[in-house]
Amino acid sequence: MEATPRPATRLFVVVVFLSSANLVLSSSDEKSAFRVHPFFDEPTILEVTCSGEVLDADATLLTMALYRVDNSSHIIATVNPLKNECSTTDVFSACVISWPDSRRTQLKTLVQGVTHSTLIGYGCDVTSVRSGERAVTSAWRIDVRGAVTPPDTYKQTTTTTTTTTTVDLPKWSEGTVSVTPRHCDVPSVTYHAAHPSSAIL
Repeated sequence: MEATPRPATRLFVVVVFLSSANLVLSSSDEKSAFRVHPFFDEPTILEVTCSGEVLDADATLLTMALYRVDNSSHIIATVNPLKNECSTTDVFSACVISWPDSRRTQLKTLVQGVTHSTLIGYGCDVTSVRSGERAVTSAWRIDVRGAVTPPDTYKQTTTTTTTTTTVDLPKWSEGTVSVTPRHCDVPSVTYHAAHPSSAIL
């Protein structure tokens, strides 16, 4: 009696699984959630914005947190668009909540008195979920520094494990953006912060 071709069936299943995994890993890691520009064309005041628009079109933004890299326990602002909740700890910070397209939600903060010798790092954690998948948290970082004189270009570099892309942006500053995606082990995330309204799912 001949055996049924079950090994071939198992091989087919493995190939489909690996292909699906590659599709997940090839998400938009090269993009950055950060944007930086002068506040109303004032070069000494910069507006730092973290936006969920970097997410895939079918993703739902659950929470977002903006913080200083040198003190990640101090959260500048958090937002939960599903609950229409916003929490800010700095005077010049704000939330822009978008619904039903939660990806357009933004966190903003103003940086004053930025000079060429000043280097300020900001981090932004964005937690999102796609239908049928576990929640994922991606973390971005940007270093903001002013310029002594306006340079020819403002170069923002996005770095991943495979590629580096340089983009010419407005002529006022210089900096580097490092994209560091990370994945949650559980479909939720908790931000611990020294203020009453930490974003807890």
